[in-house]
Amino acid sequence: MESTPPITERIGSLLRAILRYVEARGELLQIEAREAGSRSVVLLIAISIMIAAFVLAWFLAMPAVVCSFADLLVEPYVLPDPSPVIAGV
Repeated sequence: MESTPPITERIGSLLRAILRYVEARGELLQIEAREAGSRSVVLLIAISIMIAAFVLAWFLAMPAVVCSFADLLVEPYVLPDPSPVIAGV
């Protein structure tokens, strides 16, 4: 007949197993943190590029929009005819 190990050995074995589990979870957490960090950097770069493209598009579109509204709202300026001044000389 086999004898069961004393309770202290069973508790020690359980504590070693728990310690290995916690250590493995800690390593997994470190790996996930590194991956999340690299993903966040890529996301930050993509957002920066999108903002820069939006600002560039805004700067390129605004002169056309302003000119279009100016043409609609303001009567065009016509230079006076210079021929009567020259004819009077």
